[in-house]
Amino acid sequence: MKKFIIPLSIGAFVLLAYLTLRPIMNVKSDECILIEAEIFNVYAGPSYDIIFVVAGDPRTFYINRGEENGLSADELKAQLKGKKVNLWYVDHWSLLNYNKKLCHMSRLEFQDDVLFSEIVDM
Repeated sequence: MKKFIIPLSIGAFVLLAYLTLRPIMNVKSDECILIEAEIFNVYAGPSYDIIFVVAGDPRTFYINRGEENGLSADELKAQLKGKKVNLWYVDHWSLLNYNKKLCHMSRLEFQDDVLFSEIVDM
């Protein structure tokens, strides 16, 4: 019996580690949720992320490494604060984000312009 417990424990640990740390890459539109939201605030976060605070929504939305990819939190704040935008975020669960309060944005649209997109099939 003991010889099954150790491999089973290692397998469970590896599975939890994968579910917790797996990267979000090659995002497709059917893996995303689209919401229309009013931007309350935009600021630079750790690791060059750009953080979006949405009016009336307790979740935090972010563009991963947005400032490294040519976006500016200050410019986005000046352009979008108080405005309605379309946010596409990945429907992604991990152990570190089990309650889905932290949302990885994959596309940002304002009026008829796409300001950011990492969705591969759009």
